[in-house]
Amino acid sequence: MKIGVLTFWHGNANYGMMLQCWALQQVLKSMGHEPFVIRFSIDKKKGLPRRFLETLGLYGVLLRFINPYEYKQQKKKYLHDKLRMFESFRQKNLDLSPCTYKTLKAIKSNPPVADCYIVGSDQVWSQILSCEDNKAYFLEFGDISTKRISYAPSFGFANYPIDYLSELRNSLKNLDTISCREQAGVDICKSVGIDATKVLDPTLLLDKGAYIKLANKTKALTYNPYIFIYSLNISNSEDICFHDLNEYRHHANLGLVVTPGDGYVVGDKLFGDDAIYSYSTIEQWLTNILNASLVVTPSFHGVVLSIILQRPFVYAPLRGVHSGSNNRVTELLQDLGLESRILTGDRIYTSIANESIDWNYVEHRLNGQKHISLNFLSSSLKYN
Repeated sequence: MKIGVLTFWHGNANYGMMLQCWALQQVLKSMGHEPFVIRFSIDKKKGLPRRFLETLGLYGVLLRFINPYEYKQQKKKYLHDKLRMFESFRQKNLDLSPCTYKTLKAIKSNPPVADCYIVGSDQVWSQILSCEDNKAYFLEFGDISTKRISYAPSFGFANYPIDYLSELRNSLKNLDTISCREQAGVDICKSVGIDATKVLDPTLLLDKGAYIKLANKTKALTYNPYIFIYSLNISNSEDICFHDLNEYRHHANLGLVVTPGDGYVVGDKLFGDDAIYSYSTIEQWLTNILNASLVVTPSFHGVVLSIILQRPFVYAPLRGVHSGSNNRVTELLQDLGLESRILTGDRIYTSIANESIDWNYVEHRLNGQKHISLNFLSSSLKYN
């Protein structure tokens, strides 16, 4: 079956985004299908003056004088993106649609040819239906006979805006079978009278060996024991209680490797001069996790890959305005019996790191959910 997958695919900084996209393709191929990514990405709205200046190649020059800080941040991110080489990973590892679509109108007028469309995973349903183009994330395009499935999309919040619940109900009715990555998503669907199944993120459907194969394409940054920090959406080292972590690190005689992620804030070098900083490729990022004595991260997929690769980890929840995204991580850890890996006021690094993880128990719990998830996917893909 030819399957068009609509998900986030085009960023240059989000390791989890790239790996969930790749993982779903791998799973579908293992089932005997022919998946491809539908290259849908809505352009960010830019004012006429900026578009004009960019056309002339003058926007960066002007920004440098008008807003030096913003210019510096954008330049940093550009350099980080070059080092990560996500575009190279995309071209080598993903099957992509021949066309790129920027609007709902464009994808409706020339829809990708497929026997089935799948939307998900990632937070594709955080794109609110107040914007007409976001209806594409509910597969409102293509031939009416094409099967439409959602696999593990996330809303990214617990309550959908009340003014758009009716539109949400109508859009969900467009799908043949529906699943969500979190219970909150299942509950949102239920609130508008739609049944949904809770399933795993696609990255968790693949075995450890698939990621080791990718990791083996690169070398470790150091062969000395180290803690790996994947810092994402933090602007201060104390957002992950680094003083406490550093004390534990020196006591345990461990080095430090850091991949700063660019998310809501640009990923800076926050953890001292003796750390090895790496704006890693996908393969290098996996190697960083695979060889770590301990992984510390506020990232959902940072935690997920630590679990898959069976590395000891500490989850440092985000604080402040971005703390709402913690629920997806804590829910997964609760499902797998790993709540003790969460950094809290009375659970410091030393106490967490010194506790061993029963990986056999975790794998047993994970296999049960994997069975449900793969069964949902395979049964949804059967011809009527």
